[in-house]
Amino acid sequence: MSNTLIIIAHSARALTESASRAGYDVIAVDAFADSETRLCAQAYFRINLVHGRWPQQRLESTLTLLKQNYPRARVLLGAGAEHLAAEITAHASWRLCGDASAISKILDPHYFFHSLDELAVKYPVTQFTPPKLNSTWLTKTRHSCGGTGVLRNAQAGTDGGHYWQQEVPGLPISVLCLAQTNTVHRLGINRQFVNPDLAADYPFIFAGVQANYPIATTIGSIIDRYISALADYFNYLGVFSLDMMWSQQSLYVLEMNPRIAASFELYEQLNPELNLVDAHIRVCDREQLTTVGSLATHRHAYRIVYAPQDIRIPASIIWPDWAKDRPPQGYRIAQGEPLCSVHSLGAELDPAEPMLLLQQRECELLKLLDSYN
Repeated sequence: MSNTLIIIAHSARALTESASRAGYDVIAVDAFADSETRLCAQAYFRINLVHGRWPQQRLESTLTLLKQNYPRARVLLGAGAEHLAAEITAHASWRLCGDASAISKILDPHYFFHSLDELAVKYPVTQFTPPKLNSTWLTKTRHSCGGTGVLRNAQAGTDGGHYWQQEVPGLPISVLCLAQTNTVHRLGINRQFVNPDLAADYPFIFAGVQANYPIATTIGSIIDRYISALADYFNYLGVFSLDMMWSQQSLYVLEMNPRIAASFELYEQLNPELNLVDAHIRVCDREQLTTVGSLATHRHAYRIVYAPQDIRIPASIIWPDWAKDRPPQGYRIAQGEPLCSVHSLGAELDPAEPMLLLQQRECELLKLLDSYN
């Protein structure tokens, strides 16, 4: 099999860096083509998002070109691209890093919530016909990512592209896992954050994540039961995550992400010997890993910075070490679009206010950009 790895994701930077470290020749397809992706990838293709999605015609033409130029590659699907699993598998000489059937079932809300019923896993009240909308109902769009497809009181048709779920107030958490045959490794529990400045349009837009979030042993036991049951039910192999809400002493599952989730980068940074892209590919190739290793438990986090106004990236900018997803020089970032991400370095976080440092770094970065004007 070729060592070429095509990575398709709305943002491919972290996956590209990880795969490059593991020795793969990466062809990256994403919406940003930031500086780090360009540095690590053998080739890159940028497809701009329109209302949070790739234009179908542009996506199809890019896939056609990739099939011609890289006919025997592996393909790894990241956030925003999971729904392409069946199409990738249909190309006989490509090898999908994952099982298309399992991925499709997990992404099908009807099938997924039915599985939760069978496994006695709690989840918010969910229905597939429009309710009488009020403040307790969320409208969710299939195949969206990063929280952009979750809205309050939003009107939507019954075309199968949406479903409705009662909002459960509480603490949003996720768990990052690696599933092998008969074994599921819990890599870490994460605390997820939204951006209140964008709440008017996108109340649940993903704005950052903290790794190794401390939880009670009783919650951990429930999570372990959930992840083992779901991986077994779907015969899923590889890295995945489970998004949940902890509310009034109950744990509610929101969705399962059949891909390498955004938090994986934090665990690789804390554990330099760990490469989850390579582990995912090897497990999907039916290799049984002997050990995942003992993982560091330091708290670690990153925060996505959204442009507060239109910003053009200066030609002479010197980025701080803690800034990633750096747009190329001269790029214009529109107001409200992702600008970059800011990260903690090592064990810097204050346990009492873990995101305060990243908020300070966001302010520092915006002042730096403003100083070039």
